[in-house]
Amino acid sequence: MCLLDATRWLNQRIHYVLRTIQSGVKLLENNRSAGYDSIDRARSTLTDIRYILGEDLPVSKIPVLESVNALLDALNQLFETQSLTPDLHRSIEAEYHRLHALARSSTPPHPQTTTALTTPPLSNPRALLRQPHFWRTVASLFWGKNAFFMTFPMLQRRLTRFNAARVHQIPVEGGSVSCIVFEPAVKNAFNTQSVLIASPNACIAEVNYTNDSDVRFYTNMGFYVGVYNYRGAGESTGVVTPDNTVSDALHVVALMKSHYRATLSVVHGISIGGYVVQGCTTHSPFVVYDRNFRDMDSLVAHFVPSFLAFLVRLCRGWPMPVASRVDIKKPSLLIFDPDDEIAVFPASLLMGLTDRFYRRDETTEKLEELMDKEYGEFQQALAKLLEELQTSLEYVDQKWGGASGKNVMESGELTDRMKILLLTLHTEILGIPFINAVREDYMNGNTEKWNELKRIMTVWRQRVENVDSSAFSVDKTVEVLETFPEKDEVIDRLTGVLSSINDFCSQRNNIIPDSFRVMAIHCGHNGGLSKKEFAYLQSLLDAQLGEDRESAHSE
Repeated sequence: MCLLDATRWLNQRIHYVLRTIQSGVKLLENNRSAGYDSIDRARSTLTDIRYILGEDLPVSKIPVLESVNALLDALNQLFETQSLTPDLHRSIEAEYHRLHALARSSTPPHPQTTTALTTPPLSNPRALLRQPHFWRTVASLFWGKNAFFMTFPMLQRRLTRFNAARVHQIPVEGGSVSCIVFEPAVKNAFNTQSVLIASPNACIAEVNYTNDSDVRFYTNMGFYVGVYNYRGAGESTGVVTPDNTVSDALHVVALMKSHYRATLSVVHGISIGGYVVQGCTTHSPFVVYDRNFRDMDSLVAHFVPSFLAFLVRLCRGWPMPVASRVDIKKPSLLIFDPDDEIAVFPASLLMGLTDRFYRRDETTEKLEELMDKEYGEFQQALAKLLEELQTSLEYVDQKWGGASGKNVMESGELTDRMKILLLTLHTEILGIPFINAVREDYMNGNTEKWNELKRIMTVWRQRVENVDSSAFSVDKTVEVLETFPEKDEVIDRLTGVLSSINDFCSQRNNIIPDSFRVMAIHCGHNGGLSKKEFAYLQSLLDAQLGEDRESAHSE
């Protein structure tokens, strides 16, 4: 998909060039010198396109490159002569129409029909169907001889063309590893330090796709940033295994040390990259676990029926344990989304660590019993209030689930009792919407999800940050609910559980060190962190690595 998107981007740039040339030529035909400015912009973009296409494939195989070269030659001649002669006009017009036709005929079809057109190089027999020549042949059969799709080398050239970055090919035992190292965007004390980003999938382009927010964040802080392809993907060769995803990461770290004199300071693993993080913990003073799973078996169990999950484990043999190997004494940030659609919450690293460290001492047991009593009364009050309001939990969640706490408070169409209900249900407890537990327990008539939430509260308590949420945190909700003058037994029972939760979560424990922090986000598995969330990560890095951000300045 990333290559398909890149091909669409290339077509968009070509059409921009064509529009710019058309505009410039019209201006020159009317003897307006401003036309040369348009022509110069077109020349610059065509030069970028030619660089990205590269010279590693024969021109006869890429008619677009041949046309770009011819059109660029004609525009250069126009600039040299500063005269739009009839012959030159005809030459530009002919190449214009030729490139227009090629771009139109090579526009990729609907994404659902072309997801397999990813053209990585052949690295092992199992990658047969990923050979470039194979897919070019398929493309020519369905979309004509001019069908064109970008390749990984082209994507790498695109990245390095518009970013301060270099591509490296590292020889390793059993293959090679391709990586890109991005240079710092500012001059400061971080310029001697590096960040390794472990990808959520196999491809460099998927993580560092031109405007990747993680790369931009770290380079703007002054770090060198290294990313790499797992073996058998992109330009990396060999057969990927869990162990060599870690060993290859350390090869990239060594390269940044030797070539750029940058010492590793942060390892940031996204999704499957969490396995790389736990394997590199001893090499880095700070690590980031970003939307990771607890282990592969737990993740597979949520997407595959149990009888098939056994076959998956048997054939693949990749348990990839993360939660059991995490060093909680290492200064870390764990990022999770309670509604993650890939690293689903029960199989998430947060839940894996919760199960690993959950212990009930005498004090905790008494507090949990008190909260259990409050939760039982809450469920009874919820049923009574829904009956009184003549509505259902499903309807309330469907209609008002996306409303922020502020919007609920300011709504003119909601009664006070409905506002209290919504605020209670949609408050966030350690970044987890309370309704996530309430909904299933209410429908199933048990407290299974509530017990899960209790375990999370027992282990993590005040260590979870939720810096960019539209919903109220539990302490804020308790504060707001106290402003409502209308109170009765139903409302007191409904809201009483939040006070118990707030009191419990505010108490510290010694299960997890303070240096191991957690941040809840709400952007899905593939979304990027917000400015507030990046600011929180930056504050942790500044504190851990001892950098005064006031000293940073542009080169």
